[in-house]
Order: sequence, then structure tokens, then C-alpha cells
Amino acid sequence: MNINALDNNPKWINFRYYGSFLYFPVAFILYLAFPYLGPILLGFSIVAFIQIISRRLKAANFIDNILSTELGFASERLFYLENFPDYQFVDIHNSVKKYLSSTKTFKKNNISNPESLNDILNHRFHSELNRTPQESDNISWKVSEDEDIYLKVDNLWIVKDNYPKIIRLRYDSYNNNTILEVSTTDSNFYESFIKDLKKDIIENSIYRGKVLSITSQVIEGIDYGEKSSKVGIQFQKINRIKSQDIILSDKIKNILDFNVFEFFHNHEILSNNLPTLNRGLLFYGPPGTGKSFTSQYLFGRLKNVTIIVASGQSLTQINTISSIGRTLQPSIILLEDVDLVFSSRELNNFNSTLGDLMNQLDGYAKKEHMLFILTTNHIERVEKAIKDRPGRISQCVYFDLPNLDLRIKYLKNEIKNYL
Repeated sequence: MNINALDNNPKWINFRYYGSFLYFPVAFILYLAFPYLGPILLGFSIVAFIQIISRRLKAANFIDNILSTELGFASERLFYLENFPDYQFVDIHNSVKKYLSSTKTFKKNNISNPESLNDILNHRFHSELNRTPQESDNISWKVSEDEDIYLKVDNLWIVKDNYPKIIRLRYDSYNNNTILEVSTTDSNFYESFIKDLKKDIIENSIYRGKVLSITSQVIEGIDYGEKSSKVGIQFQKINRIKSQDIILSDKIKNILDFNVFEFFHNHEILSNNLPTLNRGLLFYGPPGTGKSFTSQYLFGRLKNVTIIVASGQSLTQINTISSIGRTLQPSIILLEDVDLVFSSRELNNFNSTLGDLMNQLDGYAKKEHMLFILTTNHIERVEKAIKDRPGRISQCVYFDLPNLDLRIKYLKNEIKNYL
């Protein structure tokens, strides 16, 4: 992403603006020290001051032109602002474009401005900004495993359809979110617009039905060394494993059929006949016994199910991960090596995160179309309130070292293409 967080920081922009008023006192001090530079310093200060005033007048003229020429109204404007997670930027952009394609007339401007639409349209010039239309920066975004697109960071559409309105969408890299702003004179427009928009985002998300890997990055703040976490989503390629290529005991196959495939294939029937559908599995056993391989097998067999994979540091973002899973239902959330973060509370440095996981496993909605799968090599380290609570984990599935029969089946499967 070619976005400079410092340049998008309103505090830094304000510093540049108010700092410009220091030209005159600095010039005066230099004049006292070097009198022969007086005319040059005076001329420089006058030019700088004229530039500041010029920016203000140019901005004001542009705003007036929008209101009078493009929109045709200057009073009774209503402003709405909605914050979304940053990873929904492309989905929202696509949904807004879909709405615009159904309107009669619209015009797009690209602006590069960290201020809100309300501040811009009400001439609140509290920072040094040129509000004339200009090309904003581009942002590179993955929309599939092999495809990238480029979108403007700041997008503003002027719609002249029945009631004039302004729709603005911007990616805020400084605060790691997506901001949607709307200005209109029609009080009923926004409610129906945002309802249809959110529905379309959920139904047509670029992430729906894909295998996603969650990343978590700690970001150093510009002010006072503050830190924050940024959650990212990456598309993950998987090798689809055929049923004949997975060598498992009949016991484990039956567990998977009942707890996974039946859960997704017959969800509507189960939902109508059971009081709750909370479902969670815990895969445990020695390393190399097929826990992750089995998960890939499940992913390959389940069509139109969104898979969300998290491990390591990203496990601490369990609330965000669960929110993504709920948005993209039906879904599976795979949490790998959970003993690293969700160990017994006596030994746990992530107690608040442990509580978050237990809340998510309990389920806020009792009939969600979502399945949790947890894996660990050390079940003895996992918190008892997770592994021993039937309402949170439906079944613990032990992956033992293969017996002689399974080893023979595995070897036959591996050499069949060479016979």
C-alpha cells in the first residue's frame, strides 16, 4: 500500500498549517541578527502569507461551486458517517458502485483530504488543505489468490438523482478503518441506502466462499510510542484432497461426517429442530498425525463455505476473527496450535483473550451457521473451561499414530501411481 501514515495524520497536517504562521516572527528574528537580509525575508514572508490566504479562498470557492452548481442546495443538509473495518474497503466500494450504476446521473471527484465531509462542506478550515479536486493516492488490494486491483484511497461521488446527494468513501490508514460519509437533503435516503449496502456487502463479499488466512501486525503509533494491532486478510491456496487420499480411522471419519458434513448439509433442518447449534471440535494428538491435513480435506469437500485460518499472534484477534466468520456464514474458523495462546489460565499471559474465545464459543446467536475447529499438540495445556465444556467443544478428536492397517493403506495410496 503506497500510503504514508504520517501524511494522513490530521495532527501532522495541523502542525504544518499553524507552523506556517511562524514565518513572520522567524523572519523578524533573522532580520535582527542579519539586517542586510531584511528585504529578502520580508518578501519571503509576504509570499508565504499570500499562499495561505490563496489556499483558503480557492477551497472556499470550490465548496461554493459544488453547492451551487452541482448540488443546487446550501441549507438543510444532513450528514451521516459510518465506520467499517478496513478489510471491507473493496466490498463497500463495489456496493457503492453498484448503487451508482442504478442512478440517473453522478459525477466522481477524487480528493485527498483527512477531514470529514461535514467539515469540508461547512468551510471548517482548521488545517492546511487544498480542497480542489485532485487525484488521491492509489491503494493495491488483493481480490483473489492471483488478482490485484487498484482503488483510490479517497472517493467522492456527486449524485443528482431526485434529491442531490454526496457519497464519500475513504480508506483511513492512520486509524485502520474504512469511512463512509453521505450528505443529502432526503432524510429517508440514508436509512434505506445503508441497509441495502450492508446486505450487498455480506452477500457479495470478495472473501465469501474462499480460504482466508488472518494476519495480525503490531503498529507503532506516531504519538507517544502508542501501539495498536492491525488485522489483515490474505487469500490462501489449498490443495483439494480427494476422499481416497485421506487415510483416517473409521472412527474419525464418522465423527467428521456427523459433526462437520451433516452440520453444513442439513443446517436448515437442524436449526428448525434443535434449540442450539453451537458446534466446536478440538483436534489433538502428537505432531504429524494428520490434524492439519484433515482440515485441508474438509476445506476441499465443503463448497460455498468460507474458511478462516488463524495461528500464532493472530489468535489474539479472536473477536475480529469471529466477526468475520459471522459476516461470511456459512463458515469454519480454524484456530491452530491453540495451546500457545489459550493455555490454562494459571499459566496464561492472555487471560482477556482467553475470555474472548470462551464467549465466542458460547455463541451470541444460538443458531449460527459457523463451526470452530481448534488444533493442538498438547491438549494438557489447553484451558479446561474450553476442552471440558460440552457447550463450547462438541467433541475432542484424538489423532493417534497410525496402526499397521492404516500404514499399509497409506503406503499403497502413495505408490499406486507408480505401479
